[in-house]
Amino acid sequence: MGVVVVAVLAGLLVAGVLFFQPLAAVRLLAKANPDVLFLVDTNRKAVALTIDDAPSREVTPGILERLRRYDAHATFFVIGDQVQGNEDLIRQILADGNELGNHMMHDRPSILLSREDFAGSLAHTDSLLGDTDRPRWFRPASGWFNRNMLQAISGQGDRCCLGSIFPHDNKLRRPHWIARFIMSRVFPGAIIILHDGGPRRLYTLEVLDLILPRLKAEGYQVMTVSELVATANE
Repeated sequence: MGVVVVAVLAGLLVAGVLFFQPLAAVRLLAKANPDVLFLVDTNRKAVALTIDDAPSREVTPGILERLRRYDAHATFFVIGDQVQGNEDLIRQILADGNELGNHMMHDRPSILLSREDFAGSLAHTDSLLGDTDRPRWFRPASGWFNRNMLQAISGQGDRCCLGSIFPHDNKLRRPHWIARFIMSRVFPGAIIILHDGGPRRLYTLEVLDLILPRLKAEGYQVMTVSELVATANE
């Protein structure tokens, strides 16, 4: 078999794994990267819901309303330059029993930043989130990380959290498809990724309307990352 054919097949395999995210592959990633949280080993029927690119005036209030309606919590990964003018939303997120995570100052791939720019953006966003006693979760913008980033995160007192169910919602934007993707892959200890981020992400509200009652009916508790980690080995 030619080198080009092998390369193409390997590329297709990688693309398939990234798209479909088989649980075995996610577990291998978690084992190979112990400094990054992909899932939690727990015997409880519990999952963490994470919301990237928060907050926004258009979407965050609707997310909070649905979380309250279904007795659920989430970790909101906040973009630093979206905090100013939305301080009331940040306060409401916390008042409702949710938690905040660091998603850098700007919505651009974190892995492309220099060491100095990365460290500065990380620290600046942490300072905007306040409360040094809070759990300090970090998620790189665009999801890619390297060893230098993990060292900077650890030095800042944060921990990197990715996830185990990413339904490509920020690209596909089809609520029923996104909901089916999530529900077909859910398992105890999963970390689900969805998106806030302004009017272009209003479909997230419909996704939550579809998955939250189904998760509850199936006996799942929907919680923050920190709450899920606390269930480990239960």
